[in-house]
Amino acid sequence: MAQPQPATFKQTQILYYGMFIGQAFMALVIFYLMQEGPENSPVSPFDIIIPGAVVMGFAVSYFIGQQRKNAIPVNGSMQEKLDHYRTTNIIKWALLEGGNLISLVLTFATANTNYLLWFGLGLAAFVLLRPSKDKFMEEYQIKSGEDFA
Repeated sequence: MAQPQPATFKQTQILYYGMFIGQAFMALVIFYLMQEGPENSPVSPFDIIIPGAVVMGFAVSYFIGQQRKNAIPVNGSMQEKLDHYRTTNIIKWALLEGGNLISLVLTFATANTNYLLWFGLGLAAFVLLRPSKDKFMEEYQIKSGEDFA
């Protein structure tokens, strides 16, 4: 049985934080650039598109996460479990990030800072999906004696 790579879980965490910081930094740049922009328009089709993109990203991320949860390799090796966990999370994060980035781009395009509230909601959902060793051990039925760095 192959031993898990010692840095596999840490790499997953680094990937998560890189995606999180990238989204947050992009939001700050867009907010800064819009400080001198035009006033917000009263009605816009983006009032539906932006919330829809964020909610859809969350919903699809949740749905795919549930589907992949049914395919957890319970009797697999530690490396198989880590690979499954990492792949599942990357898919979920990418879907959430997609909705967040749509909200940021359209916020910048319309110069309506109110849309950043939807980005904040999407980023909060992203924070809830932070990788955790405890969550991994629970979902993948890892005994406390098993090692996975």
